[in-house]
Amino acid sequence: MNLLRRKSVTDLQTEALTDHSLKRALGALNLTMLGIGAIIGTGIFVLTGTVAAQNAGPAVVLSFVLAGVASVFAALCYSEFASLVPMAGSAYTYGYATLGEIFAWIIGWDLILEYALGAVTVAIGWSGYVVSFLKDDLHLAAYSGLTVILFVLWPEQQGLRYLFPILPFLVYFCYRGMRVSAFGLTERYRRAGDWLTLGVWTGVLVSFLLASIRLALHPTPLAGPFQPATTAMFEAVRQQAAPGDVVIFDKPRLMRLMTDRDAILIDRCDELAKGRFVVVRKAGGATAQIAPGEIATCDPALELTRVFDNRLYAVYRIARRPGPA
Repeated sequence: MNLLRRKSVTDLQTEALTDHSLKRALGALNLTMLGIGAIIGTGIFVLTGTVAAQNAGPAVVLSFVLAGVASVFAALCYSEFASLVPMAGSAYTYGYATLGEIFAWIIGWDLILEYALGAVTVAIGWSGYVVSFLKDDLHLAAYSGLTVILFVLWPEQQGLRYLFPILPFLVYFCYRGMRVSAFGLTERYRRAGDWLTLGVWTGVLVSFLLASIRLALHPTPLAGPFQPATTAMFEAVRQQAAPGDVVIFDKPRLMRLMTDRDAILIDRCDELAKGRFVVVRKAGGATAQIAPGEIATCDPALELTRVFDNRLYAVYRIARRPGPA
């Protein structure tokens, strides 16, 4: 066994052309992005701040200069290797062609060790971020988790109003942010910052308490989707429309939520045939709909039958007119 045997460039190229066990899938852009990701993951987000704060201090700039010089020489070495041995395989192939099999074997395992250590460094850095996040910002993690769960369970019915059940978490984060900002002040103004934070949030709580008492003593009529005229319209849609029917409404998410019927938004006459029912809002505020005065004669090929009417809404059933016999 000759541990120093070498392979010529011709043999390496022939072997690469006949070996189809691995398919080349990464291009120059992919490899470049992979290298940039490794540099960012291990260098910028993980090591630089720690080294600058604990060891190097202002000298970290010189460390960057030295690292840049070393990277330039490494790039020149790989450029020379690539011009002499125009083959894939990194330093393993170059070593096999120039130094021998034993050196190629050592270089190959060194490369595996290098990638393993790089992955370990990245894993340690990001796990440190996760531990710090869960330790210091557990409430933020809980808030983010609940928000994701809401959007996963109800992907078609989301809006800011559906985040009200976890609004206390957001209030707590705002309060904590003000406390942290006050703590960052100098000793001279820190006590004033604490009192300001306490005063602001005391005012917020008192205003909410007074508003709640006022609403309890003098309740206001329901508005929005829960006022009687609107709930009556939703009930009519539930009774008239079958589960598979499509309802045209200017707020399709609200229609789906309140009636469990498919809904779409249409404001053009030539698209009216896409729905089985159309709900027209009589009073202002609905710009994304066909005008109430035009809905009956909007499309001559369609016949619209009014099935519900109150002071706010009119519901029409859509059907095609029978053609000539």
